[in-house]
Amino acid sequence: MFYTQGNGKRKLICSILGGIIYGIGLWFLIDAGAYATKHSTEYTTIKFQWYLPFIFGSLCIVFVNGWTAEGFRGQGFSEQNTKRARTCFLLGFVGLILTLLGSFWIAIEQYFNRTQTGSYPGAALIIASACSILGAFVVRFGHW
Repeated sequence: MFYTQGNGKRKLICSILGGIIYGIGLWFLIDAGAYATKHSTEYTTIKFQWYLPFIFGSLCIVFVNGWTAEGFRGQGFSEQNTKRARTCFLLGFVGLILTLLGSFWIAIEQYFNRTQTGSYPGAALIIASACSILGAFVVRFGHW
């Protein structure tokens, strides 16, 4: 079997590990929504707009991991397609960093600046975005 020999085993392990890390981040996001619903006050509710950094980050993961390593090296691709692969990787990387910044912004503005208790949903938004970034890069760099 391909995945149990040489590089295939490393790719399989990195794919599973990256998926687990992403799933942990998704679980934190779901838990934040459940926490906010159970402890619903004016300061702990989660609006749909606050999920958008994680959703955008999930789309950026496709840009980061959507190309093979050969696409970056120019093996089997034309020079124009290699530039496209590198551009998509760069845009995906910048998008992932922006999702983390957006999560920090939402958490600080909506949760950490308040004197009320219940800042867990804000922290969970940051953890979810960080886990999606970490999971994306475990998969990407595991496939090099």
